[in-house]
Amino acid sequence: MRAGDGPWASNYDGPVIRRLVCCVLLVAAVLTGRPSAPAAADPSGVTGEVAITIEAMSPTVLDLTNPSQVVTIKGSARNNSGATLHSVNLHFWRSQTPLESHSELTDALDSKPDDPLGRRLPEQGGDPSNYQSFATLAPGASTPFTVSATIRDLGLGTDEAVYLLGVHARGTDSPDGKRDTLGRGRILAPASRNTLPVATAVKLTTTPTLIGATDFVSDDLDKAVAGDLEAMVAFAERSERTVLLDPALLVELRALSTEHTTAGVPRAGSSAAVALRERISTLIEKGRVLRLPYGDPDLARLYAAGNLNDFETGLSWTSTALATANLPEVAQLPLVADLGRYANEDLTLLLARAGCVRIFGDNYQASGSEATTDGRHTTVHAVDRLDAPGMGPGDASTAVQLLQRRLAEEVLKNGTRVHIVRTAADLPRAELVPGVERAVPLPNREVPVRYDITPQQAPKWSGLANRAKSLFSDSQLLEELTGTDRSAVNATAASQAYSTQFTSEDQALAFLGALPDEQATAREVRLSSASQIVLGSDRNVFPMTVTNPLKVPVRLRVEFDSNSPNRVDIPTSEIVTVGPGEQHTVSVTPIAKANGVVTIQAQLATVEGTRFGPVVPVEVSATGFGRVGWIIIIVSGAVVLGGTFLRIRAVQRERSREGRE
Repeated sequence: MRAGDGPWASNYDGPVIRRLVCCVLLVAAVLTGRPSAPAAADPSGVTGEVAITIEAMSPTVLDLTNPSQVVTIKGSARNNSGATLHSVNLHFWRSQTPLESHSELTDALDSKPDDPLGRRLPEQGGDPSNYQSFATLAPGASTPFTVSATIRDLGLGTDEAVYLLGVHARGTDSPDGKRDTLGRGRILAPASRNTLPVATAVKLTTTPTLIGATDFVSDDLDKAVAGDLEAMVAFAERSERTVLLDPALLVELRALSTEHTTAGVPRAGSSAAVALRERISTLIEKGRVLRLPYGDPDLARLYAAGNLNDFETGLSWTSTALATANLPEVAQLPLVADLGRYANEDLTLLLARAGCVRIFGDNYQASGSEATTDGRHTTVHAVDRLDAPGMGPGDASTAVQLLQRRLAEEVLKNGTRVHIVRTAADLPRAELVPGVERAVPLPNREVPVRYDITPQQAPKWSGLANRAKSLFSDSQLLEELTGTDRSAVNATAASQAYSTQFTSEDQALAFLGALPDEQATAREVRLSSASQIVLGSDRNVFPMTVTNPLKVPVRLRVEFDSNSPNRVDIPTSEIVTVGPGEQHTVSVTPIAKANGVVTIQAQLATVEGTRFGPVVPVEVSATGFGRVGWIIIIVSGAVVLGGTFLRIRAVQRERSREGRE
């Protein structure tokens, strides 16, 4: 296009335009080249010379009807720049825009550090407690601060809402420079005149360590009984607490209460385990316990495999395991499920139909109920996370940030909030604020549950799924040899392998790998024999030996294959019973039909006919026909002689007839 053409054409010619462009580029270079103090990223990822960390706030809930109520924020300010900062002021800041819905709260949590703008309380004409001043702040230095303001100062007008409060850091990187905003910190401040109803459930489960009737792979349960489990049970014993109990925990405590081994070392029974089990039994008697599926398997992970039959099979494992655990006091308790952050509608409906009376999930949009085809209703609880982060910029994971986020959620959502204490680390965060929250029982909601539109799916552990299923197929040999049913043992192991306490597939597989491999031991039942045998008759008897290393008796037989059955064959032996740790001699009778050398393949087999173990080759040399051979010779000779005699008689008759003619 020529100069002067097109919509941007003007009276300026080409050289003039080029000179203007050069001027613009020169100005830009000068401006961008202005030196400034280097900035570093604060813990929230927001760039700023000063990182603000809020560590305390009081009161936790504002009373807007009390103008003289003092609100105090405490924390620390750190100089993240490479230069000394001068004339640093930390101002109390607030936004007067109320957040009155969960969606508005979500938007605020996702907002930029300077959105909304809000207003800081001024230095001039204000209360000196509204800000704190520091002459200098050296590079990398951190200093504590405290700023306060009254409800009157803040000018907040709407109750039953949430506001953003915080701190602005103002200062300069030169002694005579103009102050700029160098950093920000924000926190959620709910305002309410009502006490907030909270229902708390305590989940009692443990990482599986019991790998036999009384054998533990580690002392983790011992440590938990004296530490985390003790603290969890003590918290659960408070009024209005509900317990979600994994029945497998009682089985492990029962084993720990008696003589047992830990990593192969014999130990006496634990009196602490006895006491803890009794305390849980007391909670059961008081009607404060609900039953989780045996082993507390990760039901969302089972479901994520995508095979409904496999999921239903997994649920059946938990029922089988409970039925054989000898826990009558637990078997009658109401069944519940905890789906964590992977709840979804289809899985919820499946569990409701499977008999769960309550289902907990972190990602339901709102609590409610689901009706089943038999007319029952399952209560679905949207769980408030205890570890949900608070506001940035700054460290949003401090204890006060987590608390204020929790209280903000409680104010904005109508009805009882539900918390689950899943680990001992949750205990401090689950403490209710006196005068602000009150403990209540788990609620029943008749309204329809609201589901997450795009729920997150649990990661698939294909290796664990395959290994768990193989427990059942691999046990066929042991079951046939011993005449026992291993389904309950396998179901218990599979349920526990899916425990929510395993944080990686490798941990779950390691647990299965530590279980006694009785199937491998079954394959160690051995058959032995001499490698060569000479037969002097048609039915010589020779011995073969069966060795049983198992701790239980086995019933089996020996089967044979001959590479020349027309010469020598051996019928299947009789069924024999071999005691635990014993050897048994099986008498074998070959049938010889002709002289020669024949190789016989011998192998153990169950009564049902399943062959197993190594093939034992035996070279059999037959040196005589035996009675069978002689019978064959005599009969053959008689046939020949009889035929010859009949032929002679026929010839004589023919000649006699010719002579008469």
